Amino acid sequence: MKSNIPKLMQERQLDAIVVQGDTDTSSDLAYLTGGVHLEGALYLQRQEGDPVLFSSPIERENAAETGYPVRLWSEYSIIDYLKAHDNDRLAATVARLSDVLRDQDVAGRVGFYGYADRGFSYLFLNELAAANPQIEVVGEMLPNLFNVARQTKDAAELAAMRRAGRLTTEVIDSVFAFIQAHDVRDDMIVKADGDPLTIGDVKTHIRLEVAKRNLEEVHENIFSQGRDAGVPHNRGRYDMPLRLGQSIIFDIFPRDRTTGYFHDITRTFFLGYAPDDQAQRWRQVKIIFDELLATMTVGERCSHYQHVTCDYFEALG
Repeated sequence: MKSNIPKLMQERQLDAIVVQGDTDTSSDLAYLTGGVHLEGALYLQRQEGDPVLFSSPIERENAAETGYPVRLWSEYSIIDYLKAHDNDRLAATVARLSDVLRDQDVAGRVGFYGYADRGFSYLFLNELAAANPQIEVVGEMLPNLFNVARQTKDAAELAAMRRAGRLTTEVIDSVFAFIQAHDVRDDMIVKADGDPLTIGDVKTHIRLEVAKRNLEEVHENIFSQGRDAGVPHNRGRYDMPLRLGQSIIFDIFPRDRTTGYFHDITRTFFLGYAPDDQAQRWRQVKIIFDELLATMTVGERCSHYQHVTCDYFEALG
């Protein structure tokens, strides 16, 4: 939970943390700001005191929605820093953040988080450390501070997750209804004009239904059929017609633009009927699924259930 961040900082002996980037690409920044859209923002939190959020002047109202005290980048105009450093963007960017750190009385061990190009991050953090002997730049391997913070949820986060789940389920229901509204010719699903209904048609429908609910697909969904459904993360071929009796993998994982939370759900199904061998595999999966669900206990390692599942399938040959 976000309320655990000061404790997690203390455990890592961090005097401050800096999270910088865009909320669309930085999960850490999106987590802190609750789904508010920001570009080029910076979140700064010291071990003592309230966090501060730096944002573009044109996004000042977005930033205010977070509830954090807001400072505007116009107070630290990058144009002025570029002029002072002969248009050297690295030097100007380092100088600007150096002034922010000094103005916020940041010293000691400082953890840096967010999302940026690796080469730029390497250059920038090395130059920043050299220009600021009062700080020690600290990085983390995963699981980092934010991975641990997100392992527990408060009531607001749980509500956001449930909302994302409900909306995603609505999209799935709409896909089934869309397919069922079409006719069948021989073993092929066809449209009103007689042309085959394709995976591309289904994906177009998915995109529309996702957008209607203010969700977004950061990565394309998986809707694959037959042989392709047996290849992990095969996205599906757009020109493939839908047919009866073939396995279909539908994996969808949209993000709720209102809160920033994702929901990921995968379903395997058949249109019309399941061939006997495929139906038998479904029954086998259902057996181990029900067994694990009935025996799961809080505190048990997830790897235990993975081993139980693998042992079950190995015993089946």
